[in-house]
Amino acid sequence: MIDLAWLIPFAGAVWFVARYSVNVPYMDQWGLPSLFAAAAAGRPVLPGLLDCNNEHPILFPKLIFLALAFATGWNTRVEMAVTLLSALAMFAAIARLAAAEERDGVERTTAISLFVASLLVFSFVHYDDWLWGWQLTFVLANSCAVLAVYLISNSIRHPVRGQILAWICCVVASFSALYGLFSWLAIIPVQLSPRSNKRGAGAALGSVLLLSTAIAVYFLALKRPFLYSVDRFFWRKHPVAALKFLCALVGAPLAHGNPIAPATLAPLLGFALIALFAVCAVSLMRANQFASAVPWIAIGSFGLGFAAMNALGRCAWGVGLAASQSRYMGASVLVAVATLELCRRVMVKRRAIFIAFAGVIAALSLAGSIPSIPVARALKRERTRASAYLEVERYIDPATDKYEQSCLFPLLPVVPFTRGIREGAFAR
Repeated sequence: MIDLAWLIPFAGAVWFVARYSVNVPYMDQWGLPSLFAAAAAGRPVLPGLLDCNNEHPILFPKLIFLALAFATGWNTRVEMAVTLLSALAMFAAIARLAAAEERDGVERTTAISLFVASLLVFSFVHYDDWLWGWQLTFVLANSCAVLAVYLISNSIRHPVRGQILAWICCVVASFSALYGLFSWLAIIPVQLSPRSNKRGAGAALGSVLLLSTAIAVYFLALKRPFLYSVDRFFWRKHPVAALKFLCALVGAPLAHGNPIAPATLAPLLGFALIALFAVCAVSLMRANQFASAVPWIAIGSFGLGFAAMNALGRCAWGVGLAASQSRYMGASVLVAVATLELCRRVMVKRRAIFIAFAGVIAALSLAGSIPSIPVARALKRERTRASAYLEVERYIDPATDKYEQSCLFPLLPVVPFTRGIREGAFAR
């Protein structure tokens, strides 16, 4: 019954997708039809696969998109289903990591922490992850990073096989989203932990070498067209603003549905989570519990790596964006999940306090899910209406693409690029 309880938030996410998803390409997906057309015509697809999406090397997601497009007639709702399954695999790894430490069955505090973690992972506040098939790029990177940590932590009997599979997961993460490169750094503490065998140091060195290789491939073999302009050195000029942006990214999954504006609350919650994460990690290491804490330190560090990379590249856009962008929350929420698990270990003799803390996290997560439903309803209405215009887009004046009132704007809501729908619609 406990396992079924953990699946309730996942079932809610399945309902959410079934109720509010629309089978129509959105935003970045309009760059895929040219790849599909090349494959259908028998032309080389490798150049298209090696094209980054802005800075993100999305090789493996493109392979999945390509396979699903030809198998389903490019039904974007199938991409959303695959995204959900990828998130479920990630949560299963989190659950196995937590349950592996229990000798006599899952304790009550562990069951509570995992239920709250499930609320965090499958929260409706991540509506972009669930209602936009393109988000498989980020969710796949997150899932592979967590699976890599799990494989190394729980491959005592077959360490070599577990290490090789973990490296494969890191390769997939690295070429699904740019911040996936942090997966190599995240697994190194796990490889060096007392739980690992004598090969730990060699495996860590292998991870460093493979990370260097992935970086070299990224810069030498992939094309990186940047489609938007942003001051990439803003963080040097305004370090406090950059730090606030980072904290807002971490706190954003818990900052919605409250009387306080997300732009105000998210940085405060993010700072509190980061501080608590650090304090709990240090406390457990000083108590000689590094082996049990290191998987959660690794997962939380991966989430912090995502937040740091985005803060360096996008902090010029302001803390309001960091606090509100649903598409960023699927990775940053891993900090909250890891902090929750570390707190459970630190408060092992103060269970009432931990349960109260978990209750607060659960309440904040649920508070964010509730206002996400009307947002999803509005998105469905707009995308359904705009998808109907695709049937007659050749009769719509192209000059209207320059305005937010354009019939096609809801499908690519960036004025300079809205016109790109027409070429993509033709190829589709």
